[in-house]
Amino acid sequence: MGFSGVQAQTGDSMCNSHFCITAILNGSTTTFEVLVPQPASQIGWIGTGFGAQMPGSPLVVLWPNDDGTVTLSQRMASEYVMPTVQANPPRVATLNQQLTTLGASETRIVYTIPSDPNPQQNLLWSISAVRPSSSAVDAMLIQHYDQSPYTLDLSKPLTNLAPSLTASFPASSATPSATSDDSGDSNVPPPTDTQEAPFTSADMQIVAHAVLCSLAFGILMPLGGLFARLARTFIPQWFLIHWIINFWFALPIAVAGVGYGIHLVNNSMVPHFDTPHTRAGLALFVVACVQWILGFIIHYVKPKGGWSSRPAQNYAHGIIGVGMFALSFYVIYAGFTDQWPLITGRTAPHGMLILWAVWVGVISFAYIAGMALLPRQYRQESERKTMEATHSDMAMTRDP
Repeated sequence: MGFSGVQAQTGDSMCNSHFCITAILNGSTTTFEVLVPQPASQIGWIGTGFGAQMPGSPLVVLWPNDDGTVTLSQRMASEYVMPTVQANPPRVATLNQQLTTLGASETRIVYTIPSDPNPQQNLLWSISAVRPSSSAVDAMLIQHYDQSPYTLDLSKPLTNLAPSLTASFPASSATPSATSDDSGDSNVPPPTDTQEAPFTSADMQIVAHAVLCSLAFGILMPLGGLFARLARTFIPQWFLIHWIINFWFALPIAVAGVGYGIHLVNNSMVPHFDTPHTRAGLALFVVACVQWILGFIIHYVKPKGGWSSRPAQNYAHGIIGVGMFALSFYVIYAGFTDQWPLITGRTAPHGMLILWAVWVGVISFAYIAGMALLPRQYRQESERKTMEATHSDMAMTRDP
């Protein structure tokens, strides 16, 4: 069982569809063995927790590294977010280098931890398919794709343990564990290219952020800009509709989406704006705020006599708008292809990328087609200025 050097008296074990965990009580210390029927190259990270639920429970997170070492990271989370390193854990776990082996067909990771006085242990396990990017104990963790609570009774005689942990692995995810019924097996196989685990609550929070920001920056604001480009030479009330779409609808949704994204990062205890998606997203929000302010100035702050020619801010408003659309489409694409896989360990959503490409094509084509209306727009503006000048001259002539 891998504990030939440990003089232990009692313990317990459990197997799920991913790995087996054995705990051996040896007086003041307890030795935990995690046995995975896979080579280390196929393992992301494995978490073992001490408690009935993730929030507030001390966690021991384990992952093999490319150099043949194993990282043991003790962490905790206050809620269902990425756990962070505990500077002073209540019980310090120590990796057993001698008993830890990274084999060609199986991986065995062993660590010891001071014993809990209660032999009835409420524990947790979790597993991720994506290995952290470094061996540092504070490396960022990609969200687990499966997890479950389980219990162990460390007062059991060692003779009750399975003679071979490898033999205890279920033949398939539907086969029950060879140990007790309270094994914590959730029967969820690792995600594949064609099948991924169901969305977790953390996944749904990320989806909510994506929906809000995509609606504001990817749909409403491009539609508002496109409406101004196409309708301004045909509908006198074009600005009112343009203003309602961009200010009364897009602005509050954008603020909610960006604010919620910042809230998620705060809860995850990871650095802000450390990826292309988050940095570009910040730039997009700043540019959008400038654009909203500029639009307000253009239409509500004018000299009494009007402008003698088309002011520079009008051109800037149009150019910034086009650049903002391009940036918003990039931010959405980076969210799908980079940020989502990075945070969740899932693949990029193929269907959403197709919809994104179609939408970008439609908006781009429509806006380019709308540029053909520029001569008509400039002609109408010139006629309006001439008419205003004529009316002004007539008014001056009538004055005594």
